[in-house]
Amino acid sequence: SANLTYDGTDLVLARTADATSRGISIKDNEGTETVRLATASGDQGLLYLRGPTGGNAIYLDGNGDSYFDSGDVGIGTTAPSYKLDLGDKFFWDSNYFRTNQTRGAAIMNEAPSSTNPVFSFYGDEDTGMSRADNNKLSLITAGVEGIRIDASQNVGIGTTTPANRLEVYGTGHEKVIATSTGDNHAVGFQAEQDAD
Repeated sequence: SANLTYDGTDLVLARTADATSRGISIKDNEGTETVRLATASGDQGLLYLRGPTGGNAIYLDGNGDSYFDSGDVGIGTTAPSYKLDLGDKFFWDSNYFRTNQTRGAAIMNEAPSSTNPVFSFYGDEDTGMSRADNNKLSLITAGVEGIRIDASQNVGIGTTTPANRLEVYGTGHEKVIATSTGDNHAVGFQAEQDAD
């Protein structure tokens, strides 16, 4: 059982020793509970709303996991169009979190690779930045890795395995290598033509 009291200001439903009487329940005309506002066993607040298929569509637990399991969620908008719509400025669009601006920032929900940028642009998803491998960063355009930075901060343009501070490879066999000469911070350049 539970005690329902009203002191002129507050309406209080207190849970008693009967653990089944823990809150306020709203039922539809068929007797199915659609809303429950309760105090759970750990004295935390609990609110849940039944969804159209019978499970909880919204479940808010003051001391545990909470979730929205049906429909779209809007913050700053009364008409969300996406799973998470932040006032029509940023939203979760099935596979990426992005802005609503053409070519605006996007974070992809995919495995990163040297040809698949996870930090990208809406409408231009094959251009951006990604993690090529452990401690290796790729800059990608049109789905092709253009620049690689490795764990030693060596930079490769046209190569994925730079062995010097900067290596630039052309479309043929030509390359330019920039190396540091040590503490005096001098930089040397070397132009080479690879053998066929």
